[in-house]
Amino acid sequence: MSLKLSIAERLGKDVFELSGQRHILVDARVCREKCREKPCLYFCPADLFKLNAEGDIVHDCDGCLECGTCRVGCPHEAVTWDYPEGGYGVSFRFG
Repeated sequence: MSLKLSIAERLGKDVFELSGQRHILVDARVCREKCREKPCLYFCPADLFKLNAEGDIVHDCDGCLECGTCRVGCPHEAVTWDYPEGGYGVSFRFG
């Protein structure tokens, strides 16, 4: 029997080296004015997109898997995404 692991448990072996610079930018104005569905709340495999108390999308780059799903999946192109600068970002560890 296999146990269902949480996202935090699945990502627990990965290592994140943070640069302090944001490599993902979200245009909150576009999200607020054009997007009713908010698909980013569901398609990010690291679950990094959240709604704040005002109903705006907020994103935390810490823990980003660098998959680019947010850039491809945003129907209004409100996400600007680049790889982190060299030496920073995620290092996948398999155990």
